[in-house]
Amino acid sequence: MTEDGNSQSDRPMLIRFPPGSDLRQRLADSAHANRRTLTAEVISLLEMGLSGVEARLHAQEKAINTAHDLGSDLNDMVWDLFGRVERLESHCGIVDGDKVVPTKPKGKRR
Repeated sequence: MTEDGNSQSDRPMLIRFPPGSDLRQRLADSAHANRRTLTAEVISLLEMGLSGVEARLHAQEKAINTAHDLGSDLNDMVWDLFGRVERLESHCGIVDGDKVVPTKPKGKRR
């Protein structure tokens, strides 16, 4: 509420169009084509525009969350791969990247 008891929505809004802009005429043409007042046309266009912005923000948030999930999955896969490489190196007798002579396998070879 303002000091005089009126809410912001009760007060008219003045819109100034840039000099030389045809935006006012384009809005008037659009309002006439849609059988609306100029105010109703502006409100309709603002609502459509804001809905589009909200939808794009929602889609971007979803894409960010998907990317985060993929990054987490990739991180888990990399750590799993490191563990497998360490086990393979250990099995082959490789320590710190230096090959160690492996012991002979137990059992007979054919």
